[in-house]
Amino acid sequence: MFGKRSETLDPIEAAIHLYASQNTQWQMVWKIRYGEVEQAMDEFERMARERDRAAAVEHLLARLGDPRHTRGTDIPFRLEAESFASIYWNNKDHYQEMIASLAHRGRRPVTAPGAMQPG
Repeated sequence: MFGKRSETLDPIEAAIHLYASQNTQWQMVWKIRYGEVEQAMDEFERMARERDRAAAVEHLLARLGDPRHTRGTDIPFRLEAESFASIYWNNKDHYQEMIASLAHRGRRPVTAPGAMQPG
């Protein structure tokens, strides 16, 4: 798949490529602040195990509301969230176009039993 040009990929190969590229894009968006999030989650898990869960939740919520994370908004990590949201929605739109193209050509995409359908 990596040796093929994108226009020669079949729909399943293209979807796999989208998912893989989305992972790379996620890494680029979060690379600067990833450590902050991981540290907070490690602390949350430790507190939940060693003390009580309610205190761990309250501590995590307070940390997420810290101005260093909200940067003047009420949304923690807003810049990262908005950056990745545009990547996600673009990929979702592209995937739906591929599915519509298959339907237009009279082909059904192959899905595993019980798999969620796009939409």
